[in-house]
Amino acid sequence: MVAVGELVYCEYLDYPNVRRWIGHMKALPTWGRVHEVVDGFIASLKDKTFVSI
Repeated sequence: MVAVGELVYCEYLDYPNVRRWIGHMKALPTWGRVHEVVDGFIASLKDKTFVSI
């Protein structure tokens, strides 16, 4: 679920360990296949603006 933060452009700037962990997970050979649908949805939101609350 942490990686879904990308849907709303969450970069976890204050959480370097989370960023590092996500980077390691994305480097796994199966990441792309497992997250193909999520990545496609993220791409469809590319030009959308979100409001932080």
